[in-house]
Amino acid sequence: MVNQTVSITLQPQGKVSVPSGITLLKGAQAFTSYTGSMTVSFRARTTPATSATVTLQASGNFTPSGGPSLAAGDLTFTCGAAAYGTACSGAQTVSSTSQRTVVTLPPAACMGGGVGCSAADPATVQVSFQLANDPMVSTGTYSLPVVFTVSSL
Repeated sequence: MVNQTVSITLQPQGKVSVPSGITLLKGAQAFTSYTGSMTVSFRARTTPATSATVTLQASGNFTPSGGPSLAAGDLTFTCGAAAYGTACSGAQTVSSTSQRTVVTLPPAACMGGGVGCSAADPATVQVSFQLANDPMVSTGTYSLPVVFTVSSL
């Protein structure tokens, strides 16, 4: 008989998935906001002492120039109920200078069932964007890259 010891170090980890893009559509009334939603899917494992967050941050401003402005607070988002964790509450302004929290996950978080884990694998949250329809903004098609991240606190 031979004995062998197997060792493993499980590190905090996370993964987030989103659609490749969304198009914001104008409401039926003149100068109503443009809106659109996406489902954000995420997986995470945290240590017993730390929580984690799913965040979003713009990686620049709208292009081409002359369009909506993040500095003016033109783009906001709200969160639906999260399948796991605590979703953001109220309208959040999208920023290119700081991350905005979408979901906060508790310490000892894990996905996929098992003892103490969430059965949701992946867990999801609905994120709804709203863009102000400012009549002073030039007409045209504008785009904005937004980065979602799972961060361990």
